[in-house]
Amino acid sequence: METSNNRLPASVIPLAKVVILAWGIILALILFALTSISIGGRTVLSIRGLDPMYYFGTAHSLLFDHDFDLRNEFAVLNPQATSAGGFRGQGGLPGSPYAVGYSLLSLPFLAVGTAVDAAAGRSADGYAKGAVFCFFLGNVTFTVIGMWCLAHFLQEFGSPPWQAAFLPLAIWFSTSLGYYTFSPMSHAATFMMSSGFLLTWWRTKESGRVRDWATLGLCGGLLSICRWQDAIFLIGPLLADVSRCRVAVARRWFVWVAYLGAAGMCWIPQITQWKILYGKYITIPQGPGFLEFPPRFILNVLFSTNHGWFLWTPITLIGIVGLLYGTYRTSAARGYHYWPWIVVVFLEVAVIGSMPYNWNGMDSFSVRSLTSCVPLVTFGIAVLLRYFRPLPRRLLYGAIVLCMAYSTIFAAQYRLDRIRPTNPGQARAAFHLAGVSCASSDSFLWARPGRTASR
Repeated sequence: METSNNRLPASVIPLAKVVILAWGIILALILFALTSISIGGRTVLSIRGLDPMYYFGTAHSLLFDHDFDLRNEFAVLNPQATSAGGFRGQGGLPGSPYAVGYSLLSLPFLAVGTAVDAAAGRSADGYAKGAVFCFFLGNVTFTVIGMWCLAHFLQEFGSPPWQAAFLPLAIWFSTSLGYYTFSPMSHAATFMMSSGFLLTWWRTKESGRVRDWATLGLCGGLLSICRWQDAIFLIGPLLADVSRCRVAVARRWFVWVAYLGAAGMCWIPQITQWKILYGKYITIPQGPGFLEFPPRFILNVLFSTNHGWFLWTPITLIGIVGLLYGTYRTSAARGYHYWPWIVVVFLEVAVIGSMPYNWNGMDSFSVRSLTSCVPLVTFGIAVLLRYFRPLPRRLLYGAIVLCMAYSTIFAAQYRLDRIRPTNPGQARAAFHLAGVSCASSDSFLWARPGRTASR
């Protein structure tokens, strides 16, 4: 039976704590081992590529220069490409096409790494070995904290302790989360914040206290400045509250004001950055044409072999089916636990599907921009495990294990450049090896950015 706002006694918590803490230690040791490893002639722990350069550069500039001017950072990180992808601000400043939240969260790790370098006699300029390692360690930390929050949520939802320990591990192996744990981009941070947001909502959903809703707003606001599209998550609790209260909605305005006000406070750093770089309080740094509505690529985002969410990480489909099934099985009085999050996922997919040139994330493994939805996928799987009878439940566990193996092998091949997005035949071969049929036309299954499925 679903708990409303009650937390489980401490006696049932240790299993998930031990498992996730042990996994966090393993991830940290793997990260440490990667400091001396090169793959394909490239050092694994290094800041390269457009996205990491911006995220790291913003954190470095805030720590050392106390501003958003990235010219010094670009000169060091990539002297041959100081234009940094062509994103320009006002007055000749480099622009910043990515959200500021991840860089802010990574600041303490960069500071600690710089202090370690100074103590070890290395250059304390924020670019030495210790600084880069600790910046990557931030991602591992965000991932583990997110898994921790997710395990607590599952236990408070009513999942058995061993299941609450297993599902976060399963989701690490079977989604983009595992792939981006070791990548210096915002996806681990969005997973952490969305897990924390889901846990906080579960504890707050029936509360009338302003403090509880303000805390939820802070979680949602920080999530949304880690990745702007994730402001959509803020809709979920409002929909649930309207559905739960119905005729008493008018008496809830004060908690909604606290909730949205706290979320808005988190946007001050982002708005400040935009004002300094672009002279505008609100803008789309990527420029006009980055988003086109109505979205034309929703089916591609979900089903294309060119990074499609359901095909590259099929456990996500199971999770969404779980949320739908929970809405179907639950009484109308409890349906608000599930259907608002289906709306959130749909809107997230719609936003990505409105990007004519970037709906597939280019070199992304699966749809990395949907990593923030991984906790909702886990929620849906927990729903199925709750309602299924023993035989279907055992079959579901088997499907979860298959998804873990499939996506892990796929991710390893992709990371090692065995499969490249420019060669649909290779990806198609990988799907065939995994037993997935790809008999449909290339125009849909490997639709390239900027092309509709019918072209």
